[in-house]
Amino acid sequence: MYYFKPLKITTIIILPVLISACGVTGAPECNDDSVTSLVKEITLNTIKDDYARYYSPYAGGMKYQALKEAVANGSDFLTEHLADVEKDAGEAQISLSGIRTQNQNHEIQKSECSCQLTINRKNALTKQPSNVSASVSYTAQYADDGNIYVEVFGL
Repeated sequence: MYYFKPLKITTIIILPVLISACGVTGAPECNDDSVTSLVKEITLNTIKDDYARYYSPYAGGMKYQALKEAVANGSDFLTEHLADVEKDAGEAQISLSGIRTQNQNHEIQKSECSCQLTINRKNALTKQPSNVSASVSYTAQYADDGNIYVEVFGL
């Protein structure tokens, strides 16, 4: 009579899972394309907020999203300001260099990073090209849904 041995089957099933998990770091890499593109997107949103405050000072220096919502809700007098913000922000060039991993916590799937951030954009007041470079820090962490969550500090 043949007896079923669950221990051997369990070992065979668990072993491949353990082997495949050994090579995974668990934390996003600081120079991963998805991480750096999110850093650039956050920076671009900050640029849009700066332009929105400048172009609509009589509207309370509102942020980009508030300006966009006001136009969507019928504030026609702000339409031209929104177009200026989007045009100037669209011309901005953002680059990251010297990307460095400061720390990685594999248990919580989080990386702490720093880099040199360079922004080439038009000065809202003078309309002349402006080149700004600064050292910034950012964190990248996998969210529960598998997406990457990025926070940028020093903008």
